[in-house]
Amino acid sequence: SYLDEYLLSIAEEFSEKLRHMRDSIYTIQRIKVVYGQDWSEDSVKFHNEKQFHDDLVAITNSQHFRELQDAKRKAELSEPFKMEDEVFELQNKDITIALNEYELSKIGSEMHICVGGYGYDVRNRGCRIAYIKHEDKYMACLELRVSSGKKKTTYTLHQAKLKYNELVGNNEK
Repeated sequence: SYLDEYLLSIAEEFSEKLRHMRDSIYTIQRIKVVYGQDWSEDSVKFHNEKQFHDDLVAITNSQHFRELQDAKRKAELSEPFKMEDEVFELQNKDITIALNEYELSKIGSEMHICVGGYGYDVRNRGCRIAYIKHEDKYMACLELRVSSGKKKTTYTLHQAKLKYNELVGNNEK
C-alpha cells in the first residue's frame, strides 16, 4: 500500500541520515586526535547529513591530514614505554628488552610474528617483550608476563618464539 511504501521510504532515509551522522562523529574524533582540541566541527558548515559527512571525510583524505597523522603515529611508536627498573636486570649480552612500539613492530615484521601488536599490553603492564639478536638478526622473541609483588616485580616467561612462530625448543642455539 501507499502508506507502507511511504513509511518504508522515511525509515530508509532516516537510517541513511543516522549512518552519516554516526560516521561523522567517528570522523570528528579522528580529526581531533590529529589536529587537537583546537579544531572544532563548527569549522565545517552543516547543510545536510551527507554533505557534512563528505566534507569531514575530505579533511581526513587530505594530504596535510595524512602527513600530520603519520608524523603523530611515528612519534607515538618511538615513545618509550614506562617500565619498572627490575625489567632491565633481565638484560645481558644476549637478551635485550624492547623499549617502544617501533621496536615491537620491527621485531614482528622481521620475524613474521604478531608481537608488533603488543604495544597496548606492554604499555599497560601486562607484559614485557625481550629479544635475542645474533649478527644483527632477530633470533628469538620472549613474552614476559608481569607480576607485581609487595617487594618487587617478577616476570614469568609466557611465550618464546623463533621466526614464523616456531618454538624456541626447535633451535638448540
